[in-house]
Amino acid sequence: MYYRVLWIVIIGSLLFAGCRQPQKDLFRTTGSIEAYQVDIRASGAGKLIYSNIREGTAVKAGHLFTVIDTTALHLQKEALSTKIDGIAIQIQSLAHKRSQLESRLAYLNKQHQRLSSLAASDGISQDKVDEITMERDVVRSQLADIPVSRDNFENSVKQIRDQIAQLNYHIRESRITAPATGMLLKRYVNPGERVQPGYLLATLGLTDTVWAMMYLPEPMLSQVTTGDPVTVILDGKPNPLQGRIEWIASEAEFTPKTVYTEDTRVSLTYGARVRIPNPDGVLKIGMPVTLQLEEYQP
Repeated sequence: MYYRVLWIVIIGSLLFAGCRQPQKDLFRTTGSIEAYQVDIRASGAGKLIYSNIREGTAVKAGHLFTVIDTTALHLQKEALSTKIDGIAIQIQSLAHKRSQLESRLAYLNKQHQRLSSLAASDGISQDKVDEITMERDVVRSQLADIPVSRDNFENSVKQIRDQIAQLNYHIRESRITAPATGMLLKRYVNPGERVQPGYLLATLGLTDTVWAMMYLPEPMLSQVTTGDPVTVILDGKPNPLQGRIEWIASEAEFTPKTVYTEDTRVSLTYGARVRIPNPDGVLKIGMPVTLQLEEYQP
């Protein structure tokens, strides 16, 4: 009886083991935190009249880095505004001129009618009628030119306003601010320097979202895809963070010497970049982390 029960237990255990799903094992590797970087460049030419770029400091989006002198731009803007004022006076004079020409034309029309009647009764020569007719035609031509002149003046004003808008844009762009929250990694200028458009001022590391590289052995490649979750473990922190694989290399390479796994570090692997949200700024650039991924064993 005893042996029968023992055999039943053994057979049941074997059958249960055979029905179990493949076990999941943990794949762990180390990496270091990196940040996406943005180059901060000058938008215009001029002297730096203000600079607040300190390497290694954390900044918020909108932080004022530098201000470029815009004195020349303001002088150009004032000159253009003066031109607009002058054109406005000319447009007003057109209205006065039109009123005068309309009055003159009304007088000439009456004169033309009177002289034409006299010429018809041989009271005056036809030459007098021709003279008044010619003068009337000149006044009519001058009146027809007024709308054209007004359109030309208004087009000139529009072009000048466009130039002023460009100057205003360059004046606003002279205040160079941080495009996002991050850490200042490198400074390339000092206060008082003169810069040209596109001149590199600083490099900003975007730390709201950071990344780390992990290296996957070839057998794991078919079981891992972009979007898979990755647990990020920090030294001395009880609660791990969560990241996701956003890119996997298409070519194999040797695992870097600075990276190790529990199995081996001298083998051909595929690099994978893990994107990690970092809204609280817990992860710092260069910080070592452990990256953990679940792996199905064959």
